[in-house]
Amino acid sequence: MMKIKEIITAVKGWHSFAQIEFFHKITSLITIAHRDILEDVQTTANQKLEAIKWLNEFQQRIINQITDIKNGGLKGVLPLFEKNVLLYGSKNQITKNSITWSLLKAHERTTYSIQNNLLNSKEQMIILNALNEVCSGAYAIDEEEFHTLIGYDKADTLQLWKKLNNKWIDKYEIRKDKDKNSISHTLMKFGQPLDDNEEVVFSFEADNYTRASEIFNRFLGFEPYVPMPDDIIAIRNFELTDKKNTKIKDVFLTLYKPIKNNKGQWSCSYQITEIQDNALYSVLGIDALQSILLALNVIDGLLKVYNRDNENQIVWLDTNFELIRE
Repeated sequence: MMKIKEIITAVKGWHSFAQIEFFHKITSLITIAHRDILEDVQTTANQKLEAIKWLNEFQQRIINQITDIKNGGLKGVLPLFEKNVLLYGSKNQITKNSITWSLLKAHERTTYSIQNNLLNSKEQMIILNALNEVCSGAYAIDEEEFHTLIGYDKADTLQLWKKLNNKWIDKYEIRKDKDKNSISHTLMKFGQPLDDNEEVVFSFEADNYTRASEIFNRFLGFEPYVPMPDDIIAIRNFELTDKKNTKIKDVFLTLYKPIKNNKGQWSCSYQITEIQDNALYSVLGIDALQSILLALNVIDGLLKVYNRDNENQIVWLDTNFELIRE
């Protein structure tokens, strides 16, 4: 079994595209580790809560490092990564085991991708340049050339090729804060006022916002864009209260209908205002029901950790909530 230092040494020799893929795989594997922890009958509820708390923090550090690599800050990323591995691995044995397993699997899978030419940085740069130049009208390419460059399913690339060449309606911009430490990118329609602290880093055309979001995610190197599911299973209205039990504001939990991905896994998405930057998160399961149950477990843990670590409390009907009964 490889040691952590050996993995980091190997990753240092990879191209930035492979390094980004490596870190993306770690974040996905940590999500699976969450599920394994929750299903472990030999682990107490408090141990599960503590382990998932530190894994969530480690996962966020990895996401930040992906952004640093994309912004050209490669030099300090791997030393910081090694430091975070040691830091969060020292919190408890469960967290250490989960991080170690995630790193080993991510290294194994990325190495396989490199060896089988599934990651080709030159081709990815060609794709980005092709999208940029075709969108700006600098040159035209035929259907077969575009399909070769993009490498998606032929039916999908044909549709995208036609739209690139003939049927654009709206123009969009990707903007970034001028602050060199900023990691935020924003997708905007062309013509919107530009703030003094913003700059346009990429512009293109698309016939609708969903297609624009696909290109936006492709530009940032994220997974293909999937629109937020329209069907909602349930919404719960919590309240954030102060030490005197006075309401500060509403906190909403939204649980979405599970969807099946192209790998046959089920994903249940959830969103909690006030926690996790109001972002949409997903939990994977073998089937739809398991993804819902695992999502509820994760949500329950997040709310309990929030109440434990903050003076203000999230409550429901003036009482402590209990999504999952022990």
